[in-house]
Amino acid sequence: MSRIDRRHFIGGAAAAGAVGLVAPANAMLAGGGERLRVGVVGGGIVGASIAMHLARMGADVVLFEKDRPGMGTTSKSLAWINPFVLDPHYVKLRLQSMERWKKYDKPMNLGVTWGGYINWTDVPDEREWVESYARPLDGTEFEVRRLTAAQLREISPAIDPGNLVFGYHSKVDGHVDPVWVTNRYLGQARAAGARVLFPCEVKEIDFAKGRLTGVTTTQGKFKLDRLIVATSSDAPELLGKIGYELKLQHKPGVLVHSKPLPMLSRMVYDGPGELEWKQMSNGSIVGMEATAPPKHVAAHSEIATRKVAFPPDMAQPEIDVSVTIRFGLTR
Repeated sequence: MSRIDRRHFIGGAAAAGAVGLVAPANAMLAGGGERLRVGVVGGGIVGASIAMHLARMGADVVLFEKDRPGMGTTSKSLAWINPFVLDPHYVKLRLQSMERWKKYDKPMNLGVTWGGYINWTDVPDEREWVESYARPLDGTEFEVRRLTAAQLREISPAIDPGNLVFGYHSKVDGHVDPVWVTNRYLGQARAAGARVLFPCEVKEIDFAKGRLTGVTTTQGKFKLDRLIVATSSDAPELLGKIGYELKLQHKPGVLVHSKPLPMLSRMVYDGPGELEWKQMSNGSIVGMEATAPPKHVAAHSEIATRKVAFPPDMAQPEIDVSVTIRFGLTR
């Protein structure tokens, strides 16, 4: 997955987590004045946010998660909250979403780190597309600051930018622990009356006379008036059972979590080539350098073509990077 593709996925996913759902009060009522029964499939950050907002608006919500909340795509996200996309309309949507993150951050103890963002490159061929992400914010109150090498080092002493070709700094970006945020949302959803079931996999979507009646799960049948599918890679298979084709791009990558290290920075960094990372509040460095599985590792041969379980011999809970780190020299 290229830096451009990841920027769309990661930024969009993180921003989507706290976008509010707006609906009139009576929208949560079904026929006869009863509460609308809504099922949410998927206990990631998006599904948890949807469940919370719907429950707060009065719906009778049940969330189905086949494993544990936040352990799927959510846990594999860089969880970077940012406005950097090329579509100006989407930039506006992201900025509105960022305001929602700020609104909910402290009241819900979401733990957002509003540390800003630095993007730079020392590769001449990358200058144009790195700069292209800064341009949509030009002339707005969120305009980024173009940096010299000296200015970059002053803002972030942990960075050695090398022979800087182009770089910029944004003050508005943030990042979160996405699993923590997911559980905060689910706590609020439960407090508003939602049921959160896991492990509980939705096996079938049930219809009668062309209308949704509910779902069949590993914990039994549930009657529903509405169903929201908020899963990620499982969505095509589930929706395919009712004749809806959802196409996803298959682009596996690598996201690494280190053991906790002394705090070096609160920013998100986008470096030359495929290097992208942040430091969590617990000190762990989280980032990606490889955007595709290594071709020379036999255990990864199928990952590039289809969805498969992560090789068990590679599933280390943490990677020891206790050596001295200077950001920007890890390529």
